Amino acid sequence: MIRELLINAIPGETRAALIEDGKLSQFRVLRRGMGPYQGDVLLGRIEKMMPNLSAAFVDIGASRSGFLALRAGAKYSEGEAVLVQVTKEAVADKGPAVTTTISLGSGLVAFLPQGEGVKLSRRITDEAERSRLIAAAEGLCEGAGGLILRTAAQGASRPMLEAALTALQNTWTKMSDRIASGEVSAPASLFGSEDGLLAILRDYGGLADKIHIDLMSAFLAARKLVDGPLPELAGKLTHHREGAIFDLFDVAEEIECLTSRR
Repeated sequence: MIRELLINAIPGETRAALIEDGKLSQFRVLRRGMGPYQGDVLLGRIEKMMPNLSAAFVDIGASRSGFLALRAGAKYSEGEAVLVQVTKEAVADKGPAVTTTISLGSGLVAFLPQGEGVKLSRRITDEAERSRLIAAAEGLCEGAGGLILRTAAQGASRPMLEAALTALQNTWTKMSDRIASGEVSAPASLFGSEDGLLAILRDYGGLADKIHIDLMSAFLAARKLVDGPLPELAGKLTHHREGAIFDLFDVAEEIECLTSRR
C-alpha cells in the first residue's frame, strides 16, 4: 500500500489529507488559535486547586485553562509552575485535559522521560515483527526513560529507531535546560506549533511514504522539524509548486464536501 500525505497550508489554517492507494483515507483541519493540540508540551502554572475533584486548573496560556487530574499523593500550590502535556484537545466550553506524565512522540517512536522499558503499539500484531522490534530496540534507553514503538515502526531498523529516539531525547534535554535556566516562564509552549504542523507530521508523517506541502514557509518549517524531533521524515518531504495540492489525487471535491459539513 502506498500512502502519501498532502498538506495544504494557508495563513491561519493547515489542512492534511492522507491518501492510501490513491484514495482519501483521513482528513484533518487545524486552525491557528485552536491549540494547544494533543501531544503538545507546555510549562503551565497552577491556577486553582480543586481538592474535592482531586484536580487542578492550569494556566497554559490558552483561552481556556487545562484540566489536570491529580495522581494520589501529588501536591501542588496555586501559582506553582508545572510541566504538562495535552491529552485531549479543548471541546466546546471545556478546556484541554492535561497530564504531568510526558510522552514525546515522533512518527516511529515515543520517548517517555519518566518511564522505563520498551513497549509496542497493539496495532503491531505480527508476532515475528514484534519480536524483531523488541530485539532491535534492546538497550536503546539504558535506564534513561521508556520507549514506545508506534505502528509506523514496523520494518524499521535499529539505526532508524535509535535516530528517532535520540532526536526526542535531545528535545527533552533542551526543554529541561530552558526551564532550569529560567529562559522560559509559565505559561509557555515548549513542544508544539501554533498552526498544528508539528501535530500533523507527528501523527501522520510516520505512516506516509511521501509528504507533499504546498506553502513554502510550511515546507521550510517541516524541514526544521526533520532536523529536530522528526528525523525519520528525512527524504519524504517535497514542495508542491504547481496547481492545487488536493488535485494531485483528485480528492479536492471530496474534501470540499467534508469541510462544508463542518
